[in-house]
Amino acid sequence: MSSRRERTCVILPVKPFDDAKERLATGLSPEQRRAVAEAMVKDVLAALSRAREVDGVVVISAEPKLAQLAENVADAIIPDKRTGHSDAARAGVVWAIEHDFGRVVMIPGDCPLLDPAELDDLIVRTREDRIEFAVIPDRMGTGTNALVISPPDAVEPSFGPGSRQRHIAMGLAASRRVAEHEVPSLALDLDTADDLMELAERLSGGDHEADNTEQAVAALLTNRRTLPGGYAR
Repeated sequence: MSSRRERTCVILPVKPFDDAKERLATGLSPEQRRAVAEAMVKDVLAALSRAREVDGVVVISAEPKLAQLAENVADAIIPDKRTGHSDAARAGVVWAIEHDFGRVVMIPGDCPLLDPAELDDLIVRTREDRIEFAVIPDRMGTGTNALVISPPDAVEPSFGPGSRQRHIAMGLAASRRVAEHEVPSLALDLDTADDLMELAERLSGGDHEADNTEQAVAALLTNRRTLPGGYAR
């Protein structure tokens, strides 16, 4: 059993489903985007519920359905003021500190392939190596799909374009023990048509537990001749 100081809280900011995946708006209807966004969050929550090294989960969102979807997973749901991903993550940090967590893991709601075993391994590695700020890059190598921060306020998150290098620089500037870790199941988030094509391919492989996302993407592609942006299926 981990000590109180070492307890780990996952911070999960989630956009309202009606506002999600706006970069896919040229190819998907609002209903389709909402369905995919909701399915992905369901799968992320399911993965978190199976992670053994996660001691708490706080969701930051203005989405009304999160109260029901996260009921059996989240310790708290904080209303999101909709000022951006980084601000939502900071609200989670405040909650984690108030509830005596010594470490936070910030993950997005659009990485449905999240493997709880890989998340557990990430938490264990950073704890054993006494890493204070771990950066988990996206598949393109420029963005950040997750952060591990210990103590929770050691470095403020700054998500957005180019955040991988920005986060590393921020961690070093704060004189923290910084590391980068590749986590395959956290590498792919859904923003673009290329991401959707890649996600559909990986889902078709069957080596995952993202059942909700698989069904949503299958329904989406069945009803379209092309993917967003004119890419052929």
